[in-house]
Amino acid sequence: MRRRRSEEQPVSDINITPLTDVMLVLLIIFMISSPILMAKGLEVHLPQVEGAQQLLEEDHVLYMAADGGLQLDGNVYSSDELQRKFNEMVASADEEGEVINLFMHGDRSVTYENLTFVMDLATTAGIEKISLVQDVIETIGELPTPD
Repeated sequence: MRRRRSEEQPVSDINITPLTDVMLVLLIIFMISSPILMAKGLEVHLPQVEGAQQLLEEDHVLYMAADGGLQLDGNVYSSDELQRKFNEMVASADEEGEVINLFMHGDRSVTYENLTFVMDLATTAGIEKISLVQDVIETIGELPTPD
Protein backbone atom coordinates (compact mmCIF):
# COMPACT_ATOMS: atom_id res chain seq x y z
CA MET A 1 0.00 0.00 0.00
CA ARG A 2 0.99 3.54 -0.62
CA ARG A 3 1.31 5.99 2.20
CA ARG A 4 -0.04 9.45 2.04
CA ARG A 5 2.32 12.33 1.97
CA SER A 6 1.28 13.64 5.41
CA GLU A 7 2.16 10.37 6.97
CA GLU A 8 5.53 10.24 5.34
CA GLN A 9 7.09 13.52 6.44
CA PRO A 10 5.91 16.72 8.05
CA VAL A 11 5.94 19.81 5.83
CA SER A 12 8.89 21.93 6.82
CA ASP A 13 8.19 24.92 4.52
CA ILE A 14 7.03 28.16 6.17
CA ASN A 15 3.83 29.64 4.82
CA ILE A 16 4.77 33.30 4.18
CA THR A 17 1.40 34.44 2.80
CA PRO A 18 0.09 35.73 6.19
CA LEU A 19 3.44 37.42 6.85
CA THR A 20 3.30 39.14 3.47
CA ASP A 21 -0.28 40.29 4.09
CA VAL A 22 0.62 41.80 7.46
CA MET A 23 3.71 43.52 6.07
CA LEU A 24 1.75 45.07 3.18
CA VAL A 25 -0.95 46.36 5.55
CA LEU A 26 1.70 47.89 7.83
CA LEU A 27 3.42 49.48 4.84
CA ILE A 28 0.16 51.07 3.70
CA ILE A 29 -0.60 52.34 7.22
CA PHE A 30 2.84 53.95 7.54
CA MET A 31 2.60 55.48 4.07
CA ILE A 32 -0.73 57.10 4.96
CA SER A 33 0.20 58.24 8.48
CA SER A 34 3.72 59.56 7.86
CA PRO A 35 2.65 62.85 6.21
CA ILE A 36 0.28 63.47 9.13
CA LEU A 37 3.03 62.86 11.69
CA MET A 38 5.46 65.13 9.83
CA ALA A 39 2.96 68.03 9.80
CA LYS A 40 3.30 68.68 13.55
CA GLY A 41 6.48 70.72 13.32
CA LEU A 42 5.71 72.96 10.36
CA GLU A 43 7.58 76.21 10.24
CA VAL A 44 5.19 79.15 10.09
CA HIS A 45 6.22 82.61 8.93
CA LEU A 46 3.87 85.14 10.44
CA PRO A 47 3.07 88.33 8.51
CA GLN A 48 4.75 91.58 9.42
CA VAL A 49 3.40 95.05 8.88
CA GLU A 50 5.21 98.30 8.26
CA GLY A 51 2.38 100.62 9.21
CA ALA A 52 -0.82 100.46 11.19
CA GLN A 53 -4.17 102.15 11.30
CA GLN A 54 -4.57 104.62 14.16
CA LEU A 55 -7.20 103.72 16.71
CA LEU A 56 -10.20 106.01 16.95
CA GLU A 57 -11.83 107.12 20.19
CA GLU A 58 -14.89 104.93 19.66
CA ASP A 59 -12.85 101.77 19.03
CA HIS A 60 -12.80 99.19 21.81
CA VAL A 61 -9.48 97.60 22.81
CA LEU A 62 -9.32 94.22 24.57
CA TYR A 63 -6.12 92.98 26.21
CA MET A 64 -5.66 89.28 26.96
CA ALA A 65 -2.96 88.63 29.58
CA ALA A 66 -0.88 85.49 29.91
CA ASP A 67 -2.61 84.63 33.20
CA GLY A 68 -6.04 84.75 31.55
CA GLY A 69 -6.91 88.29 32.61
CA LEU A 70 -9.20 90.24 30.28
CA GLN A 71 -9.15 94.03 30.13
CA LEU A 72 -11.59 95.91 27.91
CA ASP A 73 -11.22 99.67 27.58
CA GLY A 74 -9.22 99.90 30.82
CA ASN A 75 -11.58 97.77 32.95
CA VAL A 76 -10.85 94.20 34.08
CA TYR A 77 -13.56 91.60 33.43
CA SER A 78 -14.14 87.91 33.94
CA SER A 79 -15.42 85.96 30.92
CA ASP A 80 -19.05 86.14 32.15
CA GLU A 81 -18.78 89.86 32.81
CA LEU A 82 -17.15 90.35 29.42
CA GLN A 83 -20.08 88.59 27.72
CA ARG A 84 -22.51 90.94 29.47
CA LYS A 85 -20.38 93.96 28.52
CA PHE A 86 -20.31 92.84 24.87
CA ASN A 87 -24.12 92.50 24.93
CA GLU A 88 -24.45 96.01 26.42
CA MET A 89 -22.09 97.42 23.77
CA VAL A 90 -24.10 95.84 20.95
CA ALA A 91 -27.41 97.03 22.41
CA SER A 92 -26.20 100.63 22.74
CA ALA A 93 -24.59 100.52 19.29
CA ASP A 94 -27.84 99.28 17.72
CA GLU A 95 -29.74 102.19 19.27
CA GLU A 96 -27.22 104.72 17.96
CA GLY A 97 -26.61 102.97 14.61
CA GLU A 98 -22.88 102.52 15.26
CA VAL A 99 -20.57 99.74 14.18
CA ILE A 100 -18.45 98.24 16.94
CA ASN A 101 -14.74 97.83 16.19
CA LEU A 102 -13.02 95.46 18.62
CA PHE A 103 -9.21 95.32 18.61
CA MET A 104 -7.70 92.35 20.46
CA HIS A 105 -4.18 92.43 21.91
CA GLY A 106 -2.98 89.05 23.11
CA ASP A 107 0.12 88.08 25.03
CA ARG A 108 2.42 85.67 23.18
CA SER A 109 1.59 82.89 25.61
CA VAL A 110 -2.20 83.20 25.19
CA THR A 111 -3.45 79.93 23.75
CA TYR A 112 -5.40 79.72 20.53
CA GLU A 113 -8.24 78.15 22.51
CA ASN A 114 -8.54 81.19 24.80
CA LEU A 115 -8.32 83.58 21.86
CA THR A 116 -11.09 81.83 19.94
CA PHE A 117 -13.19 81.59 23.11
CA VAL A 118 -13.13 85.38 23.55
CA MET A 119 -13.74 85.91 19.83
CA ASP A 120 -16.73 83.58 20.11
CA LEU A 121 -18.07 85.65 23.03
CA ALA A 122 -17.83 88.76 20.86
CA THR A 123 -19.46 87.24 17.78
CA THR A 124 -22.21 85.66 19.87
CA ALA A 125 -23.01 89.11 21.26
CA GLY A 126 -23.19 90.49 17.71
CA ILE A 127 -19.80 92.15 17.24
CA GLU A 128 -18.81 91.65 13.62
CA LYS A 129 -15.61 93.70 13.25
CA ILE A 130 -12.88 91.98 15.27
CA SER A 131 -9.23 92.75 14.57
CA LEU A 132 -6.14 91.06 15.97
CA VAL A 133 -3.38 93.52 16.81
CA GLN A 134 0.29 92.78 16.31
CA ASP A 135 3.45 94.76 16.91
CA VAL A 136 4.57 97.11 14.18
CA ILE A 137 8.14 96.51 12.92
CA GLU A 138 9.08 100.19 13.27
CA THR A 139 8.46 100.09 17.01
CA ILE A 140 10.05 96.73 17.81
CA GLY A 141 12.88 96.62 15.26
CA GLU A 142 13.67 93.78 12.91
CA LEU A 143 12.33 90.40 13.88
CA PRO A 144 14.73 87.44 13.82
CA THR A 145 14.21 85.15 10.85
CA PRO A 146 13.70 81.44 11.60
CA ASP A 147 16.56 79.14 10.66
